[in-house]
Amino acid sequence: MRGDHDDLQMHGDWPYCAMMQVACEDKYPNYVVCRGFDPRILKFIDYKENSAEKPGISVAKPFGCRVTSGGAKRYRIGEVFPAFLPTQGTADIDVHYVPPSPVEVKWRLGQNPGVVDGSPYGGPPKCLEDEIAILRDHNGKVINWIAVHTENKLFRFQSTEDLTDSDSCEACVRQMSGYWPHTATINDPNRVFDGMLAGTKGYVMFQEGKYYIINAKCDPEEIEACECEPSGENDCECSGA
Repeated sequence: MRGDHDDLQMHGDWPYCAMMQVACEDKYPNYVVCRGFDPRILKFIDYKENSAEKPGISVAKPFGCRVTSGGAKRYRIGEVFPAFLPTQGTADIDVHYVPPSPVEVKWRLGQNPGVVDGSPYGGPPKCLEDEIAILRDHNGKVINWIAVHTENKLFRFQSTEDLTDSDSCEACVRQMSGYWPHTATINDPNRVFDGMLAGTKGYVMFQEGKYYIINAKCDPEEIEACECEPSGENDCECSGA
């Protein structure tokens, strides 16, 4: 009964890689709730809202794909991504990596992707002195898995306010497929599109948690009024975007 002679569960083989499927709306800054097969315990972990039997698996977003809550809606329900289980040596635990990580390195996280405290997007550290802390999910549980993809993604937008004497403005942004219209801040750090009027259409690139304007149709005669009326924190209806 104590398991002295027989394992109480089957153990998978290291290293661990799994295919994870997004199972919940993308609403957390640094991770997304998925379902998938956990190769450590050889069991499929399903997800159902408010179900203790189907808790899902919290998977960290890659650092460059993290956004503030209610931001880009980078992940869609049903999407599938590979995920890895990061491992880092520690001095007091038997681990796969020998020797353990040096004490002076400020990201001694073990089996955790980590997060940069104080970063507006939880994104990459700005320097070697930034400390990577332990990343936990909305239930306070330490996150183990991290998605391994990374990309710059293109979105369509229609501005909802003028871009005048500023490097950013609000806009209705949606994926190229037309899914998930939502309000967001779009950025023009070099003031290339200074003077852009509300209702202007164009394209933005999503990178490291922010939208950057890369193209805009600025002809005043062709600008349409934006019928963007947010129905919630993250959603809006904008027929012109």
